[in-house]
Amino acid sequence: MRINPWHTFFTLLFFALLYSFANAPEELAVLLVVAYLLARLTFFPIKRFFFRKAVAFDMGGVVTKGDFYTEELVEMEGTRDLVERLKVGHKVALLTNNNALAFGAFDRKFGLSQLFDVVIVSGKEGAKKPDEALFKIALRKLHVRSHDLYFLDDAPANVEAAKKLGIHGIVFKDATQAEAELKKAGLRF
Repeated sequence: MRINPWHTFFTLLFFALLYSFANAPEELAVLLVVAYLLARLTFFPIKRFFFRKAVAFDMGGVVTKGDFYTEELVEMEGTRDLVERLKVGHKVALLTNNNALAFGAFDRKFGLSQLFDVVIVSGKEGAKKPDEALFKIALRKLHVRSHDLYFLDDAPANVEAAKKLGIHGIVFKDATQAEAELKKAGLRF
């Protein structure tokens, strides 16, 4: 797990503000914990409104690989690392065509709800890719405009549907290629 510099910054900021309230050395540890919790609570609203670019990942073929019907799904090599590095300065989302029950099992196995800022499951939303309704839900939940969203999917039809809404679409082959294309498209991470 990477240390997020924003969380560190806010923790130190709150700790400095709270430091004057410490009367004894043992209270410093409590203040540090309180500062960390305040930083975590502060960071998410700030990220929501000030980080204006977002990247949405498909699950099957991008975050995980394997045939849902005949194989056990495993993590796609390099994708988790890419998500964690993007997460430092951008909002990241999972946009998957799963039913709610199946997604629950995958979430427990891969920790997807903790990895992504926003998780959008088609089975919970009543629309699935390539339907533009699901992309509009993603834009609304991420609080970004279409030209500020980058979408990675291994299915060209889904990428083309996203592009029709003005979303930057990238056909995913592997994490290295995806990183290069995101940087080429202007993302800095």
